[in-house]
Amino acid sequence: MWEKSIQGHILGSFFYGYLISQIPGGLLAERFGAKWIIAGFLSLSTVATLLTPVASRISFGLLIVLRVLCGIGSVRTYTLQPRYNAHSGGQAKRAL
Repeated sequence: MWEKSIQGHILGSFFYGYLISQIPGGLLAERFGAKWIIAGFLSLSTVATLLTPVASRISFGLLIVLRVLCGIGSVRTYTLQPRYNAHSGGQAKRAL
């Protein structure tokens, strides 16, 4: 078991990654298209999540790095998904 302060750093590291990737994620989506950026961020988040159990056995520093990467990968949810939905559907798929 890790100390409470280390646990706090591990839990908070996700939000640091999420915080620093908001604006760059939106800029990348405007420049290259939201579909490809969402796929890249989703892949990053998936790989970081899959490696989390291994990293927790190696060191808490590696776990923090993976949690930051997972936070960066999760930017797709609220920042990029609305842009993708707006540009991929067109008028025919809108509700109103």
